[in-house]
Amino acid sequence: MESKALMTMTEKTMLERIDVAKFPQALRPEEKKMLAMVAISYGFDPLMGEITVFQGRPYVSIDGRYRKAQETGIFNGITSRPATKQEREEWQIPDGDYFVKSTVEIKGGGHFDGWGRVYASETKGGKGYTPVEKNPQRMAEKRGDAQALRKAFHIPLPSFEERGTPEDEAVNVQTGEIIESKAVVIDEKQAEQDIKDFFPESEPDMPTVPKVNAVVLAVINELLKNKDNKERIKAEIKKNGWKATKPSELSQPQAEILLGLFPDIEETKKLGAVEEN
Repeated sequence: MESKALMTMTEKTMLERIDVAKFPQALRPEEKKMLAMVAISYGFDPLMGEITVFQGRPYVSIDGRYRKAQETGIFNGITSRPATKQEREEWQIPDGDYFVKSTVEIKGGGHFDGWGRVYASETKGGKGYTPVEKNPQRMAEKRGDAQALRKAFHIPLPSFEERGTPEDEAVNVQTGEIIESKAVVIDEKQAEQDIKDFFPESEPDMPTVPKVNAVVLAVINELLKNKDNKERIKAEIKKNGWKATKPSELSQPQAEILLGLFPDIEETKKLGAVEEN
């Protein structure tokens, strides 16, 4: 759902949307009310896991930041890589920590860098079900992406991927000001359940965008038979920083962007005729 539709929802409609989402079921009424207010104010979709409340504070997921960036029309992709040896030394990152640099490119020039870090201590001593334990490199990448996207497209809300780290800043959701940290009493049992709900056993089971439909998939597969088309598609996927390695892994919006590269090709014209009918 687009931000405009979310930002024009009534509080009652947003609360109904929250109630059918998986992860906020244990939230108190006042937390759901806050979640609805923040979701409407910034145009995030709690049903798709773009925003949640954890220990009384709102957090944005990386999927929410990705979508908001794409909506701006000036987002030109994001890339990430492990930090070099020199960069690790400059930032005084010890062995055992994961450290990633992410770069957001803006159309017309310009870029914003972000750094994602997973501490070695985060990957040990848990029960093995959270992404930071199962795939710390990917979590470091998400944290880097979140920081870079936050710099490029300012949304003054903390990132769920950084929850509990030194980068986890409390923010006044109305003014955008950073609030001085205070000690809080954490309900360990509830915190464990919240993590399980927001990060299920297998991340692919929690889609955030519709998968490409069979008709569009067939057209893309046909286009890929041509060498030039294949190179254009590969270049577009790389430019946007998409993770898809084969057509079936594309989302429907991504697939439609690729089809937009070939408006005059017969396969695309046929698809247009099918959709009109």
